[in-house]
Amino acid sequence: MPSILIEQSNVAAASAPAALSLFWGTMIAGRLFAGRLADWAGYSRYLLFATAGAAVVFVGMAITGQLTTMIVLIGLSGLFFSGVFGIALVYANEQIPGMTERTTSLLVASGGLGGALFPRLTGWMMDRFGAGNTLWMLGGSIILLFAILLVMLVFGRRQHARGRLEW
Repeated sequence: MPSILIEQSNVAAASAPAALSLFWGTMIAGRLFAGRLADWAGYSRYLLFATAGAAVVFVGMAITGQLTTMIVLIGLSGLFFSGVFGIALVYANEQIPGMTERTTSLLVASGGLGGALFPRLTGWMMDRFGAGNTLWMLGGSIILLFAILLVMLVFGRRQHARGRLEW
C-alpha cells in the first residue's frame, strides 16, 4: 500500500506508511459493525455489497492519482474488506451444517495461502508493470471474486430450491 501510494500520488516516502494505519484502523472499525450489518442485511447481500464496494474502490485507486482521493479510497477499502473473511466463514458454516471443522480449516488454509502468495504476486507486478497496473490487477481480482461469489450464490439457491443440496 505505501509503495502504491508513493508511485501513484508522489507522496513522500516518510508519510506513505500512514496509509497502512488508515487501512487497518478502518478495518478494525468496520469489524465492530460487520456482524450486525451482515445479520441485518443477510450474509449473502453483505458479502456481495462488500465485494462490489471493494472492487469499485480498487478500480477508483487505479484511475486516480490524487492524494486526497487515494487516502479516502484506502480508508474505504479497509471498511469494505473488514468483515468479508469472518462473514464468509460464518455463512459457509451455516450453509453446510455438520461440516464446521472442515469448512473452517479449508477457509483458514486458503486465507493463509492467499496471504503468502498475494503479496509476492503484488510485489512482482509492481516491479514489472508499476503501481497503476498492479491496482488494475487487484481490482480485476476483486471483480473475479465478486463474479465467483455471485455464481456460487445463484447455484446454491437453485440447488437448495430443488432440495438437492448435497455436501
